[in-house]
Amino acid sequence: MNRDIHLTAGLVALLLAFLSLYDMSRMQIYDGITPGITENGVLVQKVDPDSPAKTAGIRPGDHLLGVAHTLVQKPFKIPELLQGSKDPTVPYLLQRGRDTLTVSVSLEQRRAILPFHVLAGLLMILFFMIGLIVLLNNPMGSESRLFYYLTMAMMLLFTCFLRPHSYALSHLIIRIVGQFAYVLLPAFLLHFFLIYPVRSPVWKRFHFLIWLLYAVPAVFLTAVSIYTYLTDVPFHFDWQWGLYLVYSAATLAVLYFSGRRTELSEKNNLLRVYIAAMLPFVLVGIPLGVAGNRGDIASAFSALMVLLPVYLSYRIYRFGFFNIRILLKKSLLYSFILLIASVLYAILLFLINTTLSNYNLTDPYLYSMGLAVAIVFFFNPLHSFLQVQLEDVFLEKEKKRREDITGRAEQMLVIKETEELNRTVLRLLSEIVSDRFAVLVLSENNSYVDIESNRLITAVDFPEKSRFFLLENSVENAFHPFYQKGFRIAFPFRKAGQVRAVILSRSLIFEEELGIVRRILLHFVTAHENVRLLSRLSRQIELERDMKIAGYIQKSLIPSAHPETPLFRAYGVSVPSKVIGGDFFDYFSISGSSRSGILIGDVAGKSIPAALMMVAAKETISSQAGSFRTPEEIMSRASELLVQKSSANMFVAACYCCIDREQRRISVVNAGMPSPYLIRNGEVSQVPRQNPRFPLGLVKGVQYRQHNMELRGGDRIVMLSDGFTEVLDNEMESLLQRSAGESPRDFTRNILRHLRRKSDGELADDATIVTIEIKNEPLTEGENV
Repeated sequence: MNRDIHLTAGLVALLLAFLSLYDMSRMQIYDGITPGITENGVLVQKVDPDSPAKTAGIRPGDHLLGVAHTLVQKPFKIPELLQGSKDPTVPYLLQRGRDTLTVSVSLEQRRAILPFHVLAGLLMILFFMIGLIVLLNNPMGSESRLFYYLTMAMMLLFTCFLRPHSYALSHLIIRIVGQFAYVLLPAFLLHFFLIYPVRSPVWKRFHFLIWLLYAVPAVFLTAVSIYTYLTDVPFHFDWQWGLYLVYSAATLAVLYFSGRRTELSEKNNLLRVYIAAMLPFVLVGIPLGVAGNRGDIASAFSALMVLLPVYLSYRIYRFGFFNIRILLKKSLLYSFILLIASVLYAILLFLINTTLSNYNLTDPYLYSMGLAVAIVFFFNPLHSFLQVQLEDVFLEKEKKRREDITGRAEQMLVIKETEELNRTVLRLLSEIVSDRFAVLVLSENNSYVDIESNRLITAVDFPEKSRFFLLENSVENAFHPFYQKGFRIAFPFRKAGQVRAVILSRSLIFEEELGIVRRILLHFVTAHENVRLLSRLSRQIELERDMKIAGYIQKSLIPSAHPETPLFRAYGVSVPSKVIGGDFFDYFSISGSSRSGILIGDVAGKSIPAALMMVAAKETISSQAGSFRTPEEIMSRASELLVQKSSANMFVAACYCCIDREQRRISVVNAGMPSPYLIRNGEVSQVPRQNPRFPLGLVKGVQYRQHNMELRGGDRIVMLSDGFTEVLDNEMESLLQRSAGESPRDFTRNILRHLRRKSDGELADDATIVTIEIKNEPLTEGENV
């Protein structure tokens, strides 16, 4: 429903409450009869003990046919007849069963109002005003509206229902409204405690039960009224007592079981207050007071119900639904403005009466119209002007404080360190939020970080439209550690539709201060994102610098001098696709022998880890080359060592060629690399594949096999990485055949140039090539690499 409808209902209820108190305060004729309207006339529903009607012998169930020698059909004319009687003893014409009789009633003049009515009525009106303030601030949505109607029902119960009966039409209207509030009050209480202090699953799963709570009392009340009207017999069954008893038991059960998700002390306090406030009224006040026609008993036990609104008001203040300090200041300010306007109104009224006393403008209709015009065109603008001017004076300190904090919050945008930024926002918020609080800010991994303890909170499920939500005492909840520290409320701050920060507080942040808190958070979130972006940019710059340095180091590990012996000459090139690559090659000689080793490899992965693995592979193979005689033993042992050194996702594809200068023979061990090409007598072929072909460091226990070939003058062996074969696979043999007459250096560079042209200048993978050419000159003893 629209909030205007709620406010209209509250205004009507408040007017009825004041009207009831005013009506009871007037001097009235009293006879002690509770009348009822039936088809056959006025039904005597109840007779007060020790009342004039009781003394005269009138009983419940009698029909009142006439008063003061005048027949009556409805009770509304009876007050006029009683007041018009000159004799204090008035004859009442009654019908009792089939008998008609006349009794004389000695009437009394008295005020129906008691000190209890004044105290309880004004207290309940104050309680209703608290509910009105909660509704206007609308801090908890449906909860605030429910609390508002709960306060309204309490006010109507004490002012419109627990009052002496009379014959007036106004009393009938007031009492009907009060009776509805009376029978609906337990439903309001039960519904309220279903969602306070924690929301119950019943609200979501069994929504229809909530409406059933309100339907049952209304149906009972309507049925009892129709029964009395049709049968002319009062309904004597105390159904109100049974209804209150059932609802009170349900409320106690809800409060008890809600303690599993609520602080034990809070649950116990609610139980004690509810038991002390409601149960005496339910168990004693209703059956003996209301149902037993003992208003004094009902009033006495109803007084204990004041404990409930007092405690709830305290909880609302403790929860921080409004700022008492600001509220009092504004109340005094508006009262002062109203006083000034009233004085001006009195002066204007005096001038009108004095100046226009002899003219027709003093006619009541013209006077009222002129006064309305004066209020609209004079007093309302004057009131608005005075309100603006006096607010600047009375609340100037508050305004300057907010402007100062806002200005300091804007300075957070120039802070470049996270720790300093966190200290600044905590300091600023501590000047606004009086209670203890915690600030969570969105991190890079879509989680939230407590800026004070650096604790990571994985919480992404926030209500999308609520200004805040209550924390639950659930271990599965991400906020449970904060709940244990006393935090009860979370305020999500959104920017561009996403929750960027969350404030956890022990109590509600006041509405007047929530706006400036959000402005502080806006600057904090913006500054935090700037710091994070700057940090990310700095890390990126440092990473690029480190990558360049690592690239230079890796490039220095690639041989720049190429071997040339009487038997062979070699030339190699390795070009990374990025700053740091995973391909490599190396030359090394085996001391104490006539053998030379040429190694080409491709490390799985990219960047710095691949470069480190490359260094490890080169050093491992190089160290094993001097310890074992055959290439297959070298590669098998190197693979075992790399399995121990590397992780599961790091391995090396390698091809190792060992040239024996004395025997003019080459031995090839291929561990996962493309098979080398052999160019002989203008024909291009690939070295036969050996099994197994697993890369080095992939699995344990691999025993590699070598392929031996006799070397002839003019032979050319080309070792390639997959950066060449994947792009030039279909034309590799023809390209090698066309370039066979070139020197190893030109041959290698031409193939690399063709690869770049084929790749449009951007290599998709690292590319490494080593060309070995066998000379025709005889071998000279003592020469080595």
